[in-house]
Amino acid sequence: MEDVEAFLELSGLELPCVGVSARTGRNLHQLLETLYRESGVIRADTKAPGKEPDRAGCGIG
Repeated sequence: MEDVEAFLELSGLELPCVGVSARTGRNLHQLLETLYRESGVIRADTKAPGKEPDRAGCGIG
């Protein structure tokens, strides 16, 4: 049994838990997906019909 599995079993936590390693990069993508899913964030870009979205100041493109 992995350390993470043993921790979850012994702690009784019902929260999402992802074991990660900054050294090897193990499960970092899964961590990001879990954080996004659990945060409930919804992203919406608005734009005028026929024009590109105005992303000034949002840190994208």
